[in-house]
Amino acid sequence: MNRPRQPWESWSAFISEITRAYAAEARRWQESTEGARMQAVRRILGGTRRPAEDADQDLGHRLEQTHVGLILWLEGLDIETARLFDFAGVAGSLASLTLSEPGPLVIRRGATRVDVWLGSPQGDVPAVLDTKATLPPPLRVAVGRPAVGVDGFRTTHEQAVAARRVARLGATGSQVVDYPDVELVSLLAADPHRARAFAHSVLGPLHRTDARMDELRRTLAVHIDSDRSIAQTAQSLHAHRNTISYRLNRAAELLPEGHTTTELRCALLLAELFPGAS
Repeated sequence: MNRPRQPWESWSAFISEITRAYAAEARRWQESTEGARMQAVRRILGGTRRPAEDADQDLGHRLEQTHVGLILWLEGLDIETARLFDFAGVAGSLASLTLSEPGPLVIRRGATRVDVWLGSPQGDVPAVLDTKATLPPPLRVAVGRPAVGVDGFRTTHEQAVAARRVARLGATGSQVVDYPDVELVSLLAADPHRARAFAHSVLGPLHRTDARMDELRRTLAVHIDSDRSIAQTAQSLHAHRNTISYRLNRAAELLPEGHTTTELRCALLLAELFPGAS
């Protein structure tokens, strides 16, 4: 007479079957084209060197050329809607607009993000995207600098990742985020907690986020960038010289002592581009 199967035995058999099915699916995925591409990208980004021709075969993308890395992601969409978004189609359109080699390399990173590499694009990619691309409102694009070869493949991607991080921290509301535009704040805000503490210590009461403090910080930043010329500052801000002098005097009263002009300008930049640190 067969012994009845205990509940825990049924559960164990179920888990074993699920594990086997998952392992089989993972193997099929790894052997697929997409899986091979993702594995090749991971090796390159992780610094594992391979002969260029072997990597080219896995990627379907030539490494010995100029690359521009992009991160495409969706803001404010639920996961199910995001899954239907045609990232590959958008990436292909961007490649066409920038006169890149046919077939951009597109690596999916979940439902709301893809990593893209354009091969040998022509012209200023961010400018082309800003002026010629029609991007749906939920889509944002972070762009790295053009860079050459295997090291360039890695570097431009890292820059695009950094630009996206700055954008998501609130430093810019632009739909297309160009790394050079946010490079300094990206470096300054590598540790947001310490960046916030730095800005507060340098700016003192001037760090507060209200209209009056915003005006004083803006005036002070333009004054520093104008080689501390009141006339040039007034011209840049379309204000009377006496108004500029008053604002600068008020700012000086609020600023803590003991900080260099460089520290002050960096703190003002954080306050302007990275509101969470102000």
